[in-house]
Amino acid sequence: MCGSGWFRGGIGCAAVAILGVVLMLLLAAQPGAPAVTRLQATMARALDAHYNPVESTGVFSPEEPFYLSVRIEGAPPDSVVAAKWSYDGAVITRQEQALGREETVYVIGFELRRADALWPVGEYDVELLLNGQHAGELRFSVVQTP
Repeated sequence: MCGSGWFRGGIGCAAVAILGVVLMLLLAAQPGAPAVTRLQATMARALDAHYNPVESTGVFSPEEPFYLSVRIEGAPPDSVVAAKWSYDGAVITRQEQALGREETVYVIGFELRRADALWPVGEYDVELLLNGQHAGELRFSVVQTP
């Protein structure tokens, strides 16, 4: 603690702060250090065979299913990605997928459809969670088609 005890004075505090930064940089540069996880999500009208988005969009018609492509870099193997779908602040459903074996890049897909009715017109969102932690959110809408 700076200002009390043996760190009284600016030089001791500065030295400890610099040492902390140097240690973080050394640990980050070590082989085997955990990679930074990057996640990119795209809403689309469809997904190809490798779960990449086909015709990206943020606007759907009431009869269309929702497709979500998620590209993940640097995630540890056996991570779990969840998509929590909501409409008007209420959760519709939550879907999960485990990533499985170690890969440099994972691409996974989620699909949400209604078999018994049309989607209500309005604003929707999907929250992405990686191992239970918030990793991003996408907003999209359903509009009445002419």
